Amino acid sequence: MRAAILAANANNTQPWLFKVTPSAIELYADKRRNTGAFDPYLRELYISLGCALENLLLAGEANGYKASVTLVPGKLDGIPANPGIDLVARVDLQQTERQANELHSAIPRRHTNRFPFDVQKPIPVDFIETLGGATSDQPDVRVFLFTAEAERKRVVQIIGQSVEEILHSYPEMFKANAPWFRDWHSAEKAHDGITLDDIGQPPLATALFKFLPRSMDKMLSPLTIKLSYVDLMMTGRLLGAVAVRDRYEQSQNVRAGRIWQRAHLLATAHGLAGRPANQAAELVDQERLHDKEPKTAAALATVTGDAGWQTTFMFYMGYATHQAHPTVRRSVQEVVV
Repeated sequence: MRAAILAANANNTQPWLFKVTPSAIELYADKRRNTGAFDPYLRELYISLGCALENLLLAGEANGYKASVTLVPGKLDGIPANPGIDLVARVDLQQTERQANELHSAIPRRHTNRFPFDVQKPIPVDFIETLGGATSDQPDVRVFLFTAEAERKRVVQIIGQSVEEILHSYPEMFKANAPWFRDWHSAEKAHDGITLDDIGQPPLATALFKFLPRSMDKMLSPLTIKLSYVDLMMTGRLLGAVAVRDRYEQSQNVRAGRIWQRAHLLATAHGLAGRPANQAAELVDQERLHDKEPKTAAALATVTGDAGWQTTFMFYMGYATHQAHPTVRRSVQEVVV
C-alpha cells in the first residue's frame, strides 16, 4: 500500500482507494477526484490507477506475495453526473518467496522531472531494448519508441500543435484543472495537487513566482516558461507512445498505466528521468467530445504506423539536469475503505 500511493498520476489527483482483506487487495477508482473537462472520459484517471496497480504488484513480489490480478472491463463514456467509487481491479495474494527487483527499489526515487534534459547525453541502446520489451506480458498494449532526431521532431510537432490547439480552443480544460494547482500551504493540508515547486522552473524563478501577486493560472501560463515546450521535449533523447487497441476501454488504460509506471521506474533505476507529454491524446478526447473531425487521432496513427494501435499516453526521457521535486501524497490511512 505504501508503494501503491507513490505511483505516477495525472496532476497528483491520486484517484485511488483500496480495500484490504486477509488475502486480497481491491483497487477502486475514486471518480470524485476527476479533472472535469481536462479528462472528460476519465481516460487519464484510469491510466493513473494502472500506475498504482503496478507499484502494488511490484511491492507484493518484493515482500513475498504472488499476485493474481483480475481487471474490471468497461467503456469510458464520460464523467457520471454523481461521481462515485467503482471497482477497478482485484489482486489476490498468496505467500511465496521474496523476489527483489530493481523496479521496486526505484519506487521511492521515481519523480516526474519537468526540467530540460541533457541534450548531449544519448540513451543507452540496452535500455531502449529493455524498455521496448516492457509490454510483453500485457495484452492489447504496445509501446512505440523514437530516438532518431527526425522521428522525434515529427512526433514532437504533433504534440506541439496539439498544445496550441488546446490553448486556443479549449480554455475550459484549464478552468476544470485549476483546482488541482495549489500553493504550498493548501497542498500540505490536502496532501495532493501540483505546486510551483513541481513545474520545472529554475529555483530563482520559482521563488519569485511565490512572492508575485498573481493568481496560480497566470503563474502557470506558457508565457512564464522561458524554454518553449517543443524545445523542452526535444531535450529528451527518447520519446515514447503507449498504445492500446481501444482508447476508451477502461481495463486497457489500466494496463497502459502499468506500462508507463514500469517504464518510468526502469528509467529511474538506470539513472534516467521521464515526463509525460500527453497533450495529443488529450486533444483526441476533445475532438471526440465536441464531434469534430478526428484529425489528431489520424496524426497519431502515423506515429504508430497502424490505426489499430491507438495512442493513449506519450512521454519523453533523458538524463536530468536538475533534481525533480517529490509531490505530496495522502497517507495509506486516508485511502483505505
